[in-house]
Amino acid sequence: MKKIIYLLLLAVVFVSCSKTPTPTPEKKTVIQPLGTGFTWEYSDSTFSKTGQLIKVGKSQLGITGKITKQFEGKSTDMYFWNWFDETTQQYKNPKWLCNNEEGGFYYFGGMADSVLYIFEKTLSVKYPAKVGDTWEKINYGIVQSNSVTAFHKQSTSKIVCKSVDTLFQTGKGKIECYKYQLFNPSYNTSEVYVLYAPNIGFVGYVKKTNGVVVYKKSLVSYDLTKSSKTVGFKTTLTGDEDSGKVDFYGVTE
Repeated sequence: MKKIIYLLLLAVVFVSCSKTPTPTPEKKTVIQPLGTGFTWEYSDSTFSKTGQLIKVGKSQLGITGKITKQFEGKSTDMYFWNWFDETTQQYKNPKWLCNNEEGGFYYFGGMADSVLYIFEKTLSVKYPAKVGDTWEKINYGIVQSNSVTAFHKQSTSKIVCKSVDTLFQTGKGKIECYKYQLFNPSYNTSEVYVLYAPNIGFVGYVKKTNGVVVYKKSLVSYDLTKSSKTVGFKTTLTGDEDSGKVDFYGVTE
């Protein structure tokens, strides 16, 4: 009888051990999720110098693919950061090359007319970051001449982390964001801020002149399910749109 009880207890222990769940690997937190098919839609509001609303447009950002290149001695994935054009109903020709690496979100250059322009890795969004963290970023812009689009090193900006918990109003409600201020001579007296939320990505862009908001891009919706849909809207540009100098946020400097 004792032998039977022992065997029954042993069986219970065995079954209990066999049902122990396998630990699920923790999802890595990144400041800008990347995956082919990911999309983000925005509302783009333009205001007068006195803060009066002039117009509201829409824009869509998509990750439309990636390439893998040898870079600094290792195989490196570079994702296509791409804005949608509602006129052609296609993603635009220029694509910025980006990825998350140690220290945050980086850019490597761009791709235009199937030509790669890989320069050097530059930190765009530091993550994690502390208030007051400061770094330099190379701006990879585009130049258009005689129907030819090319990338070049446009300028260098200083970026400062201003907040790690700013509540930014979006179409998805208020989202807690990291707020970064960009400093560039081309901004003159304007204040320019970008906002990112971990595991959501680029949430907003705000430009102020003399303390008044004159342009605001804010997230409306996003899809991180790697879908292949290509529905979207043209990016609304501000400033001198004929200059052909557009930064990766879709806003003319």
